[in-house]
Amino acid sequence: MRIKLFEGFLDSQEQNKLRQDINDVLVELADLGFRWEVYISKNMINWYVTVDITKEGEEDWEDTDYGISEIYESAMMLVGFMRDKYPDVHIRYELASTYNESEIDEYLEENDLETIEDISDTPMDSIYNFQVNFSGSFDFRKINKI
Repeated sequence: MRIKLFEGFLDSQEQNKLRQDINDVLVELADLGFRWEVYISKNMINWYVTVDITKEGEEDWEDTDYGISEIYESAMMLVGFMRDKYPDVHIRYELASTYNESEIDEYLEENDLETIEDISDTPMDSIYNFQVNFSGSFDFRKINKI
């Protein structure tokens, strides 16, 4: 019983470390008026880390839309950071837009978000929420060793 409690404590400490590391990677977004939440959860097999990015502003989400180009560099730094820490991580992107979400979904299915050369030439200029979802078998105890 004590071992399980100790393991849970270690996981909690390392989750907090990962959360802080993600905040450090995204700190430049705060200067641009963005905020983000980091959610960490686990099922029986995998860990899940979701980073949810929105723009600060009015109560109404329609007044806070932005172009993906405003967050693209920071989002790709986050992806690079997670890949460095966890090479086998699975990554999925979700966007919510004020127009034609099916066009964005179709675009993401056909194009790798990480290799877009000209982000301004995408249908993603009016989004109000961007999520990066990471999943895999993370060993949080290795996070400080990498």
